[in-house]
Amino acid sequence: MIMNTEENKYYSQLTKYPRIYNDVYWGNFVYEPSSVHNMINGNIIENRNKFVEDYNIKSRPKNGIPYKIKEKYITTIQEKEGKIFDHIEYYYTHDKKYILVSSPYNDKDEIYSNLGWEKINKLYCTCASTYIKFIN
Repeated sequence: MIMNTEENKYYSQLTKYPRIYNDVYWGNFVYEPSSVHNMINGNIIENRNKFVEDYNIKSRPKNGIPYKIKEKYITTIQEKEGKIFDHIEYYYTHDKKYILVSSPYNDKDEIYSNLGWEKINKLYCTCASTYIKFIN
């Protein structure tokens, strides 16, 4: 549960890993408990914490992901399928893999599954599904 003492903190600061989340779009929203526009809850924060722990996240790539990876797994697919990716995030693991994250507002289970992405617990907000793709 998010407590009232969390007022005026960035979402990234509500996690156990603010260093990892402070430069993603999601992490820079200000949490305002009284806001009707708040679409996160304690589950999203806990999911973010577990994501770092379960997937061995080390950091975010400082310069994004390599161009060839982005071209192959994001750009080319969007040219074929339309804008299926949303709220894209990139992470680097301790075992030297990239993880791509996409959290679209509409479930796109079949499309993502066919592309080799895995559905995980929601990371962006309560109204967006989250999918990940490992890149070696």
